[in-house]
Amino acid sequence: MLGKPREVGMKQTALVFHAVMVGLLLFALCAYAGALDDEAKKAIFDYYKRRHALTLCGESAYISTLSEGKLRIWQGKKFSIKLQPEEASSTDHLNGIEWKGSGKITANANRVFLQDAGWTPWSADQDQIKLDVVLTKKQGKWSVKMSGSFSEPSMNQPMGCQQIEAMTK
Repeated sequence: MLGKPREVGMKQTALVFHAVMVGLLLFALCAYAGALDDEAKKAIFDYYKRRHALTLCGESAYISTLSEGKLRIWQGKKFSIKLQPEEASSTDHLNGIEWKGSGKITANANRVFLQDAGWTPWSADQDQIKLDVVLTKKQGKWSVKMSGSFSEPSMNQPMGCQQIEAMTK
């Protein structure tokens, strides 16, 4: 009789050990996915900065783009970057793809300056301008491309806050 309670205790200990190990594995996977999501957000931010399309002025973020030869400037208040990860297939993994999906810059309130028409009214609607990108992390490197209604940002020089203010009066 003494052997049975000890045997039961060992089985329970083994079960608890396995449950803890599975929990730690799931935690590690979630932490890795969170780190990749943070990298993806940084890649989007860097994409706009590198192309001199993103300007931060006080509480506003401005993104300048050329579409059909006309300047458009998006202004967002309290902006953030939202991600839409996609499931990478086994083929993607074999090809070195670590993360893929899309992302966009959103804001609580936004408006757009159109070169020929001036500012649109402030709106919470994100559909008046598409700031969507498609991004992939392959073999340690991020690739980011525009997917919205604009062509690739093509400003040659960064626009400062004063320049944006002067152009949008």
